[in-house]
Amino acid sequence: MSNEQKKPDQELVKSMRQELAKGGDKAVERRYGPEARGSAEYAEAQRQRRQAQARARSQHQRAAEQQRGPAQGQQQAKVQAEKDARSKQQRQSERERVIEARKQQERERDASLRR
Repeated sequence: MSNEQKKPDQELVKSMRQELAKGGDKAVERRYGPEARGSAEYAEAQRQRRQAQARARSQHQRAAEQQRGPAQGQQQAKVQAEKDARSKQQRQSERERVIEARKQQERERDASLRR
């Protein structure tokens, strides 16, 4: 087997990739026949198409993240700061309740000792 037989025909790959984009597997079958789906060119066209789709999704995601970037970051920081403040306030309230309960116990103990 020579190198040329191992490598898919790039023109055919390109054409199949275009057909896949137009109408998917059925478009390739209509143009090249059902046996084309088993070819190396078809497999390569699908691989390239998946790569292109992944790149497009990634670019779209990055663009969306950049659009909401600073504003969303500030909003998240504000929400986190509010959560932290509530948590601190709850801890402080709990401490005060514990201290008050201990003082009450001491008063009750002292009162019972005086009797």
